Amino acid sequence: VVFWDSWCVPCIPALPAIKKVAEAYPGRLQVIGVSSGRSPDMVKKILNKNGCSWPQVFTGDAPGNLNEQLNIVALPTSIIVDRQGKIIARFTGETEKALELLRQLLDAASSSKIKRGF
Repeated sequence: VVFWDSWCVPCIPALPAIKKVAEAYPGRLQVIGVSSGRSPDMVKKILNKNGCSWPQVFTGDAPGNLNEQLNIVALPTSIIVDRQGKIIARFTGETEKALELLRQLLDAASSSKIKRGF
């Protein structure tokens, strides 16, 4: 789950890297984008421009929104969640580190042929 928005300077350059990892693990990885919804049209334009087709959630900026519930205090924030819904790791402002861990987890599960929910 990637929390980002159109005004976030480091978020937009990270989109192609996220897309590349998602394409490398078809059927094994689902990216979900989450933004505060300050500019849903701009977010959609950025996703389209970068060829990103994953689901995008717009939380709005009302008190109690998803960002507040999950204590998202800075963007980008990436949360790696397994198929059972367990949070494996959380990264704030370190998209490349999140993607590297994700690759390692997916490769380890694949090479060991152990179904770890990845």
